[in-house]
Amino acid sequence: MSSNAYIPRVQIHDWSEDIGTHPLEHKTAIVRVVRTQRKLLAFIKQNDGAISAGSKGLPSRMLGFVARLFDLAGGKLRSPTWDQIKAAQAQVMAEVDGLLPPDARLPERVRAVEWRAQPHVLDELLTALFDERVPLDRRFEPAEALKLFLLMWVCVEVMDANWRPRSSFVGEPVYRYSDIAPMSAFGEAPDIED
Repeated sequence: MSSNAYIPRVQIHDWSEDIGTHPLEHKTAIVRVVRTQRKLLAFIKQNDGAISAGSKGLPSRMLGFVARLFDLAGGKLRSPTWDQIKAAQAQVMAEVDGLLPPDARLPERVRAVEWRAQPHVLDELLTALFDERVPLDRRFEPAEALKLFLLMWVCVEVMDANWRPRSSFVGEPVYRYSDIAPMSAFGEAPDIED
């Protein structure tokens, strides 16, 4: 379980909307912060073979999106080690059987996992990937959404373990689920590999 306080849900959503609505304004910062997360980018590339051709490149953009959320929260985001990535992957994968099947109740089952780092970041991802309010043309097949989410969950765990918030950061010490509508432009996160 993370020792960091949680970035507030409303703040996560507001930043997410801004990143999705104004991707070019965030691109330089995203590229900068992802450079500190090269091992996570390599991890994603090693594990995106199961992602469908239509979603290729999306996991890397999602990493940039999540890294930018930590960046906007302020503080220091250190580079991860391979041991941290492997440990987070093992911890997340140990939960998979209890999360299945990838249906409309999957987000509820994920929220029941108490040790999650930055659950509001995960909620933003769950909403974007699984919420029925997402327009049909932006929805993923449930199995595909689960693959994308699991990759990002590992990344969130690793980033939170390497994030030291600024001294003035005021987070939430306790997680409470907040139902917020899906972000309007999730798929517009900038490409970090241009």
